[in-house]
Amino acid sequence: MKKLLLLDGNSMLFRAYYATLYTHRMTTSNGIPTNAVYGFVMMLNKAIDIIEPDKILVAWDAGKPTFRHKQFAAYKGTRKPLDEELIVQFPIVREYLDAAGIKRYEQEGYEADDIIGSMAKCCNDIQTTILTSDRDLLQLIDPSTHVLLMKKGLSEMELMDEQNLFDTYGITPSQVIDMKGLMGDTADNIPGVQGVGEKTALRLLNQYSTVENVYAHIDEVKGKLKEKLEKDKDNAFMSLELATIYTKMELPFGLNDCEFTGIQEDVNGFYEKYEMRSLVNRTKQAKNEKWPLKEVEHFEMFDVEDLMVLPVCTQQPYLDQQLYGFMIPKDKVIYYISVENALEDTNFKKILETKEISTWDTKEMMHLLDRYGFKWNTFNDDLHIAGFLLNSTATDSDAVLEALHITLPESFHDVSKKTKEEPAFSLNREQALCHSLTQQLYEKKGEILQSLKEENVLSLYREIEMPLTEESFKHLLSKKDGISIKKKRYKIPDTPYLIELDVFEGDYNGFCMAEVEFSDIDSANAYNAPAWFGPEVTMDSRFHNSSLSKRNPAEVQEFLELIQKM
Repeated sequence: MKKLLLLDGNSMLFRAYYATLYTHRMTTSNGIPTNAVYGFVMMLNKAIDIIEPDKILVAWDAGKPTFRHKQFAAYKGTRKPLDEELIVQFPIVREYLDAAGIKRYEQEGYEADDIIGSMAKCCNDIQTTILTSDRDLLQLIDPSTHVLLMKKGLSEMELMDEQNLFDTYGITPSQVIDMKGLMGDTADNIPGVQGVGEKTALRLLNQYSTVENVYAHIDEVKGKLKEKLEKDKDNAFMSLELATIYTKMELPFGLNDCEFTGIQEDVNGFYEKYEMRSLVNRTKQAKNEKWPLKEVEHFEMFDVEDLMVLPVCTQQPYLDQQLYGFMIPKDKVIYYISVENALEDTNFKKILETKEISTWDTKEMMHLLDRYGFKWNTFNDDLHIAGFLLNSTATDSDAVLEALHITLPESFHDVSKKTKEEPAFSLNREQALCHSLTQQLYEKKGEILQSLKEENVLSLYREIEMPLTEESFKHLLSKKDGISIKKKRYKIPDTPYLIELDVFEGDYNGFCMAEVEFSDIDSANAYNAPAWFGPEVTMDSRFHNSSLSKRNPAEVQEFLELIQKM
Protein backbone atom coordinates (compact mmCIF):
# COMPACT_ATOMS: atom_id res chain seq x y z
CA MET A 1 0.00 0.00 0.00
CA LYS A 2 1.18 3.52 -0.84
CA LYS A 3 1.96 5.86 2.06
CA LEU A 4 0.92 9.49 2.52
CA LEU A 5 2.57 11.75 5.11
CA LEU A 6 0.56 14.82 6.17
CA LEU A 7 2.33 17.43 8.27
CA ASP A 8 0.92 20.21 10.43
CA GLY A 9 3.43 22.90 9.43
CA ASN A 10 2.49 25.44 12.13
CA SER A 11 2.60 22.85 14.90
CA MET A 12 5.98 21.57 13.75
CA LEU A 13 7.58 25.00 13.41
CA PHE A 14 6.30 26.15 16.82
CA ARG A 15 7.68 23.01 18.47
CA ALA A 16 11.00 23.30 16.64
CA TYR A 17 11.37 26.94 17.71
CA TYR A 18 10.72 26.45 21.42
CA ALA A 19 12.65 23.16 21.58
CA THR A 20 15.79 24.88 20.29
CA LEU A 21 15.33 28.40 21.68
CA TYR A 22 17.66 27.89 24.65
CA THR A 23 19.69 24.87 23.59
CA HIS A 24 20.46 25.30 19.91
CA ARG A 25 20.05 28.93 18.88
CA MET A 26 21.24 29.46 15.33
CA THR A 27 21.69 32.54 13.18
CA THR A 28 23.37 33.23 9.87
CA SER A 29 26.34 35.57 9.64
CA ASN A 30 23.81 38.26 8.72
CA GLY A 31 21.85 37.66 11.91
CA ILE A 32 18.90 35.75 10.41
CA PRO A 33 17.56 33.24 13.00
CA THR A 34 17.31 29.67 11.68
CA ASN A 35 16.93 27.43 14.75
CA ALA A 36 13.23 26.72 14.09
CA VAL A 37 13.89 25.92 10.43
CA TYR A 38 16.72 23.58 11.42
CA GLY A 39 14.51 21.80 13.96
CA PHE A 40 11.71 21.56 11.39
CA VAL A 41 14.06 19.90 8.92
CA MET A 42 15.24 17.43 11.58
CA MET A 43 11.67 16.42 12.50
CA LEU A 44 10.66 16.12 8.86
CA ASN A 45 13.67 13.94 8.07
CA LYS A 46 12.96 11.70 11.04
CA ALA A 47 9.32 11.28 9.99
CA ILE A 48 10.43 10.45 6.45
CA ASP A 49 12.84 7.84 7.77
CA ILE A 50 10.13 6.28 9.96
CA ILE A 51 7.23 6.35 7.48
CA GLU A 52 9.07 6.09 4.13
CA PRO A 53 6.23 7.95 2.37
CA ASP A 54 5.46 7.99 -1.32
CA LYS A 55 3.54 11.26 -1.00
CA ILE A 56 3.90 14.28 1.32
CA LEU A 57 1.81 17.39 1.99
CA VAL A 58 2.64 20.14 4.49
CA ALA A 59 -0.45 22.12 5.52
CA TRP A 60 -0.33 25.64 6.98
CA ASP A 61 -2.68 28.07 8.70
CA ALA A 62 -3.41 31.05 6.47
CA GLY A 63 -4.04 33.40 9.41
CA LYS A 64 -7.15 35.06 10.78
CA PRO A 65 -10.04 35.11 10.31
CA THR A 66 -11.24 31.55 9.82
CA PHE A 67 -14.82 30.31 9.79
CA ARG A 68 -14.33 29.48 13.50
CA HIS A 69 -13.57 33.15 14.31
CA LYS A 70 -16.86 34.10 12.63
CA GLN A 71 -18.62 31.58 14.88
CA PHE A 72 -16.75 32.61 18.05
CA ALA A 73 -14.85 35.90 17.88
CA ALA A 74 -12.60 35.00 20.85
CA TYR A 75 -11.35 31.80 19.18
CA LYS A 76 -7.56 31.60 19.83
CA GLY A 77 -7.90 35.08 21.31
CA THR A 78 -5.67 34.42 24.32
CA ARG A 79 -2.57 33.53 22.35
CA LYS A 80 0.45 35.76 22.89
CA PRO A 81 2.01 37.58 19.93
CA LEU A 82 4.66 35.51 18.18
CA ASP A 83 8.33 36.19 18.79
CA GLU A 84 9.84 38.19 15.95
CA GLU A 85 12.57 35.55 15.64
CA LEU A 86 9.86 32.96 14.95
CA ILE A 87 7.85 35.14 12.53
CA VAL A 88 10.81 35.64 10.18
CA GLN A 89 11.32 31.86 9.91
CA PHE A 90 7.88 31.10 8.45
CA PRO A 91 8.79 32.23 4.91
CA ILE A 92 12.20 30.57 5.24
CA VAL A 93 10.73 27.16 5.99
CA ARG A 94 8.35 27.55 3.04
CA GLU A 95 11.41 28.30 0.92
CA TYR A 96 12.97 25.09 2.23
CA LEU A 97 9.94 23.00 1.25
CA ASP A 98 9.95 24.42 -2.27
CA ALA A 99 13.67 23.66 -2.66
CA ALA A 100 13.20 20.15 -1.23
CA GLY A 101 10.38 19.40 -3.69
CA ILE A 102 7.69 18.94 -1.02
CA LYS A 103 4.10 20.05 -1.64
CA ARG A 104 2.70 22.73 0.69
CA TYR A 105 -0.73 24.35 0.87
CA GLU A 106 -2.72 26.92 2.85
CA GLN A 107 -6.15 28.49 2.24
CA GLU A 108 -7.78 31.58 3.69
CA GLY A 109 -10.65 30.91 6.03
CA TYR A 110 -9.36 27.48 7.05
CA GLU A 111 -6.73 26.02 9.33
CA ALA A 112 -4.04 23.45 8.63
CA ASP A 113 -6.16 20.91 10.55
CA ASP A 114 -8.98 21.29 8.01
CA ILE A 115 -6.64 20.78 5.06
CA ILE A 116 -5.15 17.69 6.69
CA GLY A 117 -8.59 16.33 7.61
CA SER A 118 -9.96 16.86 4.10
CA MET A 119 -6.94 15.22 2.53
CA ALA A 120 -7.00 12.25 4.91
CA LYS A 121 -10.71 11.54 4.44
CA CYS A 122 -10.54 11.59 0.65
CA CYS A 123 -7.64 9.09 0.56
CA ASN A 124 -9.04 5.96 2.21
CA ASP A 125 -7.14 3.67 -0.17
CA ILE A 126 -3.73 4.85 1.03
CA GLN A 127 -2.00 4.50 4.42
CA THR A 128 -1.96 8.00 5.88
CA THR A 129 0.20 9.26 8.75
CA ILE A 130 -0.30 12.73 10.28
CA LEU A 131 2.69 14.38 12.00
CA THR A 132 1.64 16.91 14.65
CA SER A 133 1.84 17.87 18.32
CA ASP A 134 -1.84 18.90 18.33
CA ARG A 135 -4.02 16.26 20.00
CA ASP A 136 -7.08 17.66 18.17
CA LEU A 137 -5.95 15.71 15.12
CA LEU A 138 -6.42 12.43 16.99
CA GLN A 139 -10.08 12.68 15.92
CA LEU A 140 -8.97 11.84 12.35
CA ILE A 141 -7.65 8.39 13.28
CA ASP A 142 -9.32 5.54 11.42
CA PRO A 143 -8.21 2.17 9.98
CA SER A 144 -6.20 3.91 7.22
CA THR A 145 -5.07 7.02 9.17
CA HIS A 146 -2.61 7.16 12.07
CA VAL A 147 -1.17 10.13 13.96
CA LEU A 148 2.56 10.47 14.70
CA LEU A 149 2.30 12.58 17.85
CA MET A 150 5.28 14.76 18.79
CA LYS A 151 5.61 14.55 22.55
CA LYS A 152 8.96 15.97 23.72
CA GLY A 153 11.69 18.03 22.09
CA LEU A 154 12.47 17.15 18.50
CA SER A 155 13.03 13.44 18.77
CA GLU A 156 10.27 11.85 20.87
CA MET A 157 7.29 10.76 18.78
CA GLU A 158 4.46 8.29 19.44
CA LEU A 159 2.45 6.56 16.72
CA MET A 160 -1.24 6.60 17.65
CA ASP A 161 -3.78 4.30 16.04
CA GLU A 162 -7.28 3.38 17.22
CA GLN A 163 -6.00 0.86 19.75
CA ASN A 164 -3.24 3.11 21.16
CA LEU A 165 -5.75 5.95 21.50
CA PHE A 166 -8.14 3.75 23.43
CA ASP A 167 -5.34 2.32 25.60
CA THR A 168 -4.14 5.86 26.44
CA TYR A 169 -7.41 7.76 26.92
CA GLY A 170 -10.15 5.12 26.90
CA ILE A 171 -11.98 6.84 24.01
CA THR A 172 -12.54 6.47 20.29
CA PRO A 173 -11.39 9.04 17.69
CA SER A 174 -14.84 10.64 17.43
CA GLN A 175 -14.90 11.09 21.21
CA VAL A 176 -11.83 13.34 21.01
CA ILE A 177 -14.26 16.01 19.80
CA ASP A 178 -16.63 15.32 22.67
CA MET A 179 -13.77 15.54 25.14
CA LYS A 180 -12.86 19.01 23.82
CA GLY A 181 -16.53 20.00 23.98
CA LEU A 182 -16.60 19.25 27.69
CA MET A 183 -13.14 20.35 28.84
CA GLY A 184 -12.47 23.04 26.25
CA ASP A 185 -8.97 23.93 25.08
CA THR A 186 -7.05 26.77 26.72
CA ALA A 187 -4.56 26.89 23.84
CA ASP A 188 -7.34 27.68 21.35
CA ASN A 189 -9.51 29.57 23.88
CA ILE A 190 -12.33 27.07 23.42
CA PRO A 191 -14.38 27.54 26.62
CA GLY A 192 -15.93 24.09 27.20
CA VAL A 193 -17.62 23.66 30.58
CA GLN A 194 -15.94 25.73 33.26
CA GLY A 195 -14.50 23.51 36.00
CA VAL A 196 -14.49 20.32 33.89
CA GLY A 197 -11.01 18.98 33.19
CA GLU A 198 -9.71 16.02 31.25
CA LYS A 199 -10.36 13.40 33.95
CA THR A 200 -13.96 14.48 34.48
CA ALA A 201 -14.59 14.72 30.74
CA LEU A 202 -13.22 11.21 30.16
CA ARG A 203 -15.31 9.84 33.04
CA LEU A 204 -18.48 11.37 31.58
CA LEU A 205 -17.70 10.03 28.11
CA ASN A 206 -16.95 6.60 29.50
CA GLN A 207 -20.44 6.63 30.97
CA TYR A 208 -22.44 8.49 28.32
CA SER A 209 -20.28 8.32 25.15
CA THR A 210 -21.12 11.79 23.72
CA VAL A 211 -21.78 15.37 24.83
CA GLU A 212 -25.32 15.09 23.48
CA ASN A 213 -25.93 11.97 25.56
CA VAL A 214 -24.43 13.59 28.66
CA TYR A 215 -27.09 16.28 28.46
CA ALA A 216 -29.78 13.71 27.61
CA HIS A 217 -29.01 12.11 30.99
CA ILE A 218 -28.25 15.32 32.89
CA ASP A 219 -30.64 14.33 35.71
CA GLU A 220 -28.39 11.37 36.50
CA VAL A 221 -25.45 13.69 37.18
CA LYS A 222 -25.21 14.79 40.79
CA GLY A 223 -23.99 17.79 42.78
CA LYS A 224 -21.85 20.68 41.55
CA LEU A 225 -20.92 18.88 38.34
CA LYS A 226 -24.56 18.98 37.25
CA GLU A 227 -24.67 22.69 38.00
CA LYS A 228 -21.53 23.31 35.94
CA LEU A 229 -22.87 21.32 33.01
CA GLU A 230 -26.25 23.09 33.05
CA LYS A 231 -24.67 26.54 33.34
CA ASP A 232 -22.32 26.04 30.36
CA LYS A 233 -24.52 23.89 28.14
CA ASP A 234 -24.38 26.38 25.25
CA ASN A 235 -20.60 26.62 25.57
CA ALA A 236 -20.30 22.83 25.53
CA PHE A 237 -22.14 22.50 22.22
CA MET A 238 -20.37 25.51 20.72
CA SER A 239 -17.01 24.05 21.81
CA LEU A 240 -18.00 20.78 20.21
CA GLU A 241 -18.42 22.56 16.88
CA LEU A 242 -15.22 24.58 17.25
CA ALA A 243 -13.18 21.45 17.99
CA THR A 244 -14.56 19.55 14.99
CA ILE A 245 -12.12 19.45 12.08
CA TYR A 246 -13.76 20.24 8.75
CA THR A 247 -13.09 17.38 6.33
CA LYS A 248 -14.94 18.44 3.18
CA MET A 249 -12.71 21.14 1.69
CA GLU A 250 -12.49 21.20 -2.11
CA LEU A 251 -8.73 21.12 -2.53
CA PRO A 252 -7.31 22.43 -5.83
CA PHE A 253 -4.87 19.53 -6.15
CA GLY A 254 -4.86 15.77 -6.00
CA LEU A 255 -2.81 12.98 -4.50
CA ASN A 256 -0.51 12.84 -7.53
CA ASP A 257 0.52 16.45 -6.87
CA CYS A 258 2.01 15.32 -3.54
CA GLU A 259 4.42 12.81 -5.06
CA PHE A 260 7.65 12.34 -3.08
CA THR A 261 10.75 10.59 -4.41
CA GLY A 262 13.23 11.96 -1.92
CA ILE A 263 14.61 15.31 -0.78
CA GLN A 264 15.67 17.07 -3.98
CA GLU A 265 19.27 18.17 -4.47
CA ASP A 266 18.18 21.80 -4.98
CA VAL A 267 17.90 21.91 -1.20
CA ASN A 268 21.70 22.09 -0.94
CA GLY A 269 21.56 25.64 -2.34
CA PHE A 270 19.10 26.49 0.44
CA TYR A 271 21.44 25.00 3.07
CA GLU A 272 24.34 27.06 1.71
CA LYS A 273 22.25 30.23 1.63
CA TYR A 274 21.22 29.88 5.27
CA GLU A 275 24.60 28.50 6.41
CA MET A 276 23.34 25.05 7.41
CA ARG A 277 26.40 23.46 5.89
CA SER A 278 26.22 20.37 8.05
CA LEU A 279 23.07 19.44 6.12
CA VAL A 280 24.59 19.80 2.66
CA ASN A 281 24.41 16.56 0.68
CA ARG A 282 21.93 15.03 3.11
CA THR A 283 19.49 14.45 0.26
CA LYS A 284 17.11 11.77 -0.91
CA GLN A 285 16.60 10.68 2.66
CA ALA A 286 13.84 8.21 2.10
CA LYS A 287 15.76 6.19 -0.47
CA ASN A 288 19.03 5.61 1.34
CA GLU A 289 20.49 2.16 0.84
CA LYS A 290 20.01 -0.02 3.90
CA TRP A 291 22.85 -2.47 4.46
CA PRO A 292 21.69 -6.03 5.07
CA LEU A 293 22.03 -7.62 8.50
CA LYS A 294 23.79 -10.99 8.54
CA GLU A 295 23.90 -13.11 11.70
CA VAL A 296 27.04 -15.24 12.10
CA GLU A 297 28.27 -17.76 14.64
CA HIS A 298 31.94 -16.79 14.28
CA PHE A 299 34.16 -14.16 12.59
CA GLU A 300 37.02 -14.31 10.13
CA MET A 301 37.54 -10.62 9.59
CA PHE A 302 41.16 -9.85 10.37
CA ASP A 303 41.54 -7.78 7.19
CA VAL A 304 39.22 -5.05 8.48
CA GLU A 305 41.30 -1.87 8.64
CA ASP A 306 38.77 0.52 10.12
CA LEU A 307 37.20 -1.77 12.72
CA MET A 308 33.95 -0.62 14.32
CA VAL A 309 32.20 -2.71 16.96
CA LEU A 310 28.91 -1.72 18.56
CA PRO A 311 27.18 -3.59 21.39
CA VAL A 312 23.53 -4.54 20.99
CA CYS A 313 22.37 -3.85 24.53
CA THR A 314 19.67 -2.31 26.67
CA GLN A 315 19.78 1.41 27.51
CA GLN A 316 19.92 1.03 31.28
CA PRO A 317 22.39 1.86 34.06
CA TYR A 318 25.64 -0.03 33.57
CA LEU A 319 25.00 -2.61 36.27
CA ASP A 320 21.53 -3.40 34.90
CA GLN A 321 22.39 -3.53 31.21
CA GLN A 322 21.75 -6.68 29.23
CA LEU A 323 24.12 -7.45 26.37
CA TYR A 324 22.56 -9.28 23.42
CA GLY A 325 25.51 -9.31 21.04
CA PHE A 326 27.75 -7.20 18.78
CA MET A 327 27.56 -5.62 15.32
CA ILE A 328 30.47 -5.06 12.94
CA PRO A 329 30.14 -3.30 9.55
CA LYS A 330 32.16 -4.54 6.56
CA ASP A 331 31.67 -4.14 2.80
CA LYS A 332 28.16 -2.66 3.20
CA VAL A 333 27.00 -5.57 5.34
CA ILE A 334 26.28 -5.41 9.09
CA TYR A 335 27.42 -8.61 10.80
CA TYR A 336 25.78 -9.64 14.06
CA ILE A 337 27.02 -12.20 16.58
CA SER A 338 25.15 -13.08 19.76
CA VAL A 339 26.98 -12.71 23.07
CA GLU A 340 26.74 -16.48 23.61
CA ASN A 341 28.49 -17.21 20.29
CA ALA A 342 30.97 -14.38 20.82
CA LEU A 343 32.10 -15.90 24.11
CA GLU A 344 32.87 -19.15 22.29
CA ASP A 345 34.42 -17.61 19.18
CA THR A 346 38.21 -17.41 19.44
CA ASN A 347 38.37 -15.33 16.24
CA PHE A 348 36.04 -12.66 17.59
CA LYS A 349 37.91 -12.50 20.90
CA LYS A 350 41.20 -12.20 19.02
CA ILE A 351 39.78 -9.27 17.05
CA LEU A 352 38.91 -7.49 20.30
CA GLU A 353 42.30 -8.25 21.85
CA THR A 354 44.49 -7.24 18.89
CA LYS A 355 42.72 -4.50 16.95
CA GLU A 356 42.12 -0.79 17.53
CA ILE A 357 38.37 -0.36 17.79
CA SER A 358 35.99 2.52 17.19
CA THR A 359 32.54 2.51 18.78
CA TRP A 360 29.66 4.73 19.84
CA ASP A 361 30.27 4.93 23.61
CA THR A 362 33.64 3.63 24.79
CA LYS A 363 32.86 3.70 28.50
CA GLU A 364 29.64 1.73 27.99
CA MET A 365 31.46 -0.73 25.73
CA MET A 366 34.25 -1.31 28.26
CA HIS A 367 31.73 -1.87 31.06
CA LEU A 368 29.87 -4.46 29.00
CA LEU A 369 33.02 -6.24 27.85
CA ASP A 370 34.32 -6.40 31.41
CA ARG A 371 31.02 -7.68 32.88
CA TYR A 372 30.72 -10.43 30.28
CA GLY A 373 34.34 -11.54 30.53
CA PHE A 374 35.86 -10.14 27.31
CA LYS A 375 39.32 -8.60 27.00
CA TRP A 376 40.20 -5.82 24.57
CA ASN A 377 43.17 -4.00 23.12
CA THR A 378 42.31 -0.30 22.79
CA PHE A 379 39.67 2.08 21.48
CA ASN A 380 40.80 4.69 18.98
CA ASP A 381 37.49 6.50 18.43
CA ASP A 382 34.44 7.25 20.58
CA LEU A 383 31.86 8.86 18.28
CA HIS A 384 29.59 9.82 21.17
CA ILE A 385 32.36 11.97 22.66
CA ALA A 386 33.16 13.34 19.20
CA GLY A 387 29.52 14.23 18.64
CA PHE A 388 29.26 15.93 22.01
CA LEU A 389 32.38 18.03 21.36
CA LEU A 390 30.79 19.23 18.13
CA ASN A 391 27.44 19.91 19.84
CA SER A 392 28.14 20.77 23.46
CA THR A 393 24.54 21.88 24.14
CA ALA A 394 23.25 18.36 23.52
CA THR A 395 22.02 16.91 26.81
CA ASP A 396 21.74 13.19 26.02
CA SER A 397 22.57 10.55 23.40
CA ASP A 398 19.40 11.21 21.40
CA ALA A 399 20.25 14.90 21.19
CA VAL A 400 23.81 14.11 20.06
CA LEU A 401 22.49 11.78 17.33
CA GLU A 402 20.02 14.44 16.27
CA ALA A 403 22.84 16.99 15.98
CA LEU A 404 24.86 14.50 13.89
CA HIS A 405 21.84 14.04 11.59
CA ILE A 406 21.53 10.37 12.46
CA THR A 407 17.95 9.13 12.44
CA LEU A 408 17.04 5.80 14.03
CA PRO A 409 13.87 3.68 13.86
CA GLU A 410 13.38 4.56 17.53
CA SER A 411 15.21 6.88 19.87
CA PHE A 412 17.17 5.53 22.85
CA HIS A 413 14.42 7.04 24.99
CA ASP A 414 11.59 5.39 23.05
CA VAL A 415 13.10 1.90 23.09
CA SER A 416 13.06 2.02 26.90
CA LYS A 417 9.24 2.01 26.84
CA LYS A 418 6.99 -0.88 25.87
CA THR A 419 4.81 -0.74 22.78
CA LYS A 420 1.63 -2.55 21.84
CA GLU A 421 3.71 -5.09 19.91
CA GLU A 422 6.81 -5.57 22.05
CA PRO A 423 8.22 -4.94 25.54
CA ALA A 424 10.85 -2.35 26.34
CA PHE A 425 14.43 -3.26 25.38
CA SER A 426 13.35 -6.27 23.31
CA LEU A 427 16.01 -7.93 21.16
CA ASN A 428 14.16 -7.08 17.94
CA ARG A 429 13.92 -3.39 18.80
CA GLU A 430 17.51 -3.15 20.03
CA GLN A 431 18.77 -4.97 16.92
CA ALA A 432 16.87 -2.62 14.59
CA LEU A 433 18.17 0.44 16.45
CA CYS A 434 21.78 -0.77 16.49
CA HIS A 435 21.62 -1.93 12.86
CA SER A 436 20.72 1.59 11.73
CA LEU A 437 23.14 3.26 14.15
CA THR A 438 26.08 1.09 13.08
CA GLN A 439 25.62 1.84 9.39
CA GLN A 440 25.20 5.58 9.83
CA LEU A 441 28.11 5.93 12.24
CA TYR A 442 30.37 3.99 9.90
CA GLU A 443 29.34 6.15 6.95
CA LYS A 444 29.70 9.41 8.90
CA LYS A 445 32.86 8.65 10.88
CA GLY A 446 35.20 10.43 8.47
CA GLU A 447 32.89 13.45 8.27
CA ILE A 448 32.68 13.65 12.08
CA LEU A 449 36.44 13.52 12.54
CA GLN A 450 36.93 16.14 9.81
CA SER A 451 34.46 18.40 11.61
CA LEU A 452 36.50 18.02 14.82
CA LYS A 453 39.54 19.21 12.88
CA GLU A 454 37.69 22.17 11.36
CA GLU A 455 36.37 23.18 14.79
CA ASN A 456 39.91 22.99 16.24
CA VAL A 457 38.96 20.39 18.84
CA LEU A 458 40.61 17.32 17.30
CA SER A 459 43.62 17.57 19.62
CA LEU A 460 41.29 17.96 22.62
CA TYR A 461 39.49 14.82 21.48
CA ARG A 462 42.66 12.76 20.82
CA GLU A 463 44.92 13.97 23.62
CA ILE A 464 42.50 14.54 26.48
CA GLU A 465 39.00 13.12 26.01
CA MET A 466 39.92 9.67 24.69
CA PRO A 467 42.69 8.99 27.28
CA LEU A 468 40.44 10.29 30.07
CA THR A 469 37.71 7.83 29.12
CA GLU A 470 39.99 4.86 29.66
CA GLU A 471 41.40 6.29 32.90
CA SER A 472 37.89 6.95 34.18
CA PHE A 473 36.93 3.36 33.50
CA LYS A 474 39.99 2.08 35.39
CA HIS A 475 38.93 4.18 38.38
CA LEU A 476 35.44 2.73 38.24
CA LEU A 477 36.82 -0.80 38.09
CA SER A 478 38.44 -0.30 41.46
CA LYS A 479 35.10 0.74 42.98
CA LYS A 480 33.50 -2.56 43.80
CA ASP A 481 31.96 -1.83 47.17
CA GLY A 482 31.59 1.90 47.05
CA ILE A 483 28.41 3.96 47.20
CA SER A 484 26.14 4.89 44.31
CA ILE A 485 26.09 8.43 42.98
CA LYS A 486 22.62 9.95 42.77
CA LYS A 487 22.12 13.43 41.41
CA LYS A 488 19.77 15.59 39.38
CA ARG A 489 21.13 17.76 36.57
CA TYR A 490 19.75 21.20 35.78
CA LYS A 491 20.62 23.55 32.93
CA ILE A 492 21.07 27.25 33.70
CA PRO A 493 19.42 29.25 30.88
CA ASP A 494 20.42 32.55 29.33
CA THR A 495 24.15 32.24 29.94
CA PRO A 496 26.99 32.76 27.42
CA TYR A 497 28.13 29.16 27.93
CA LEU A 498 26.11 26.11 28.91
CA ILE A 499 26.12 25.67 32.69
CA GLU A 500 24.95 22.34 34.07
CA LEU A 501 24.27 22.14 37.79
CA ASP A 502 24.48 18.74 39.50
CA VAL A 503 22.51 18.58 42.76
CA PHE A 504 23.52 15.45 44.64
CA GLU A 505 21.15 13.27 46.64
CA GLY A 506 21.48 10.28 48.96
CA ASP A 507 24.82 10.05 50.75
CA TYR A 508 26.03 13.32 49.18
CA ASN A 509 22.83 15.25 49.90
CA GLY A 510 23.58 18.99 50.01
CA PHE A 511 26.55 18.82 47.63
CA CYS A 512 26.24 20.79 44.38
CA MET A 513 28.67 21.00 41.50
CA ALA A 514 28.51 23.24 38.42
CA GLU A 515 30.02 22.35 35.08
CA VAL A 516 30.60 24.82 32.23
CA GLU A 517 31.03 23.72 28.62
CA PHE A 518 33.50 25.72 26.51
CA SER A 519 34.18 25.57 22.79
CA ASP A 520 37.95 25.91 23.22
CA ILE A 521 40.70 26.34 25.83
CA ASP A 522 40.98 30.11 25.24
CA SER A 523 37.31 30.60 26.14
CA ALA A 524 37.85 28.57 29.31
CA ASN A 525 40.87 30.63 30.35
CA ALA A 526 39.04 33.92 29.73
CA TYR A 527 35.90 32.90 31.59
CA ASN A 528 34.80 34.89 34.64
CA ALA A 529 32.70 32.67 36.85
CA PRO A 530 29.46 34.05 38.37
CA ALA A 531 29.62 35.22 41.96
CA TRP A 532 27.55 32.25 43.15
CA PHE A 533 30.20 29.75 41.97
CA GLY A 534 32.31 28.06 44.61
CA PRO A 535 35.97 27.06 44.31
CA GLU A 536 37.46 25.71 41.07
CA VAL A 537 37.85 21.90 41.30
CA THR A 538 38.33 20.95 37.66
CA MET A 539 41.66 19.22 38.14
CA ASP A 540 40.93 17.92 41.63
CA SER A 541 40.43 14.16 41.25
CA ARG A 542 38.56 14.00 44.58
CA PHE A 543 35.53 15.48 42.82
CA HIS A 544 35.39 12.97 39.98
CA ASN A 545 32.44 10.57 40.13
CA SER A 546 34.84 7.66 40.18
CA SER A 547 36.47 9.01 43.37
CA LEU A 548 33.22 10.01 45.02
CA SER A 549 31.72 6.57 44.51
CA LYS A 550 34.63 4.81 46.24
CA ARG A 551 34.01 6.50 49.59
CA ASN A 552 32.06 4.93 52.42
CA PRO A 553 29.29 6.86 54.23
CA ALA A 554 31.60 7.94 57.07
CA GLU A 555 34.17 9.34 54.64
CA VAL A 556 31.39 11.14 52.79
CA GLN A 557 30.51 13.13 55.91
CA GLU A 558 34.16 14.11 56.37
CA PHE A 559 34.32 15.09 52.71
CA LEU A 560 31.23 17.30 52.99
CA GLU A 561 32.75 19.05 56.02
CA LEU A 562 35.94 19.63 54.03
CA ILE A 563 33.95 21.22 51.21
CA GLN A 564 32.41 23.73 53.61
CA LYS A 565 35.90 24.98 54.46
CA MET A 566 37.03 25.44 50.84
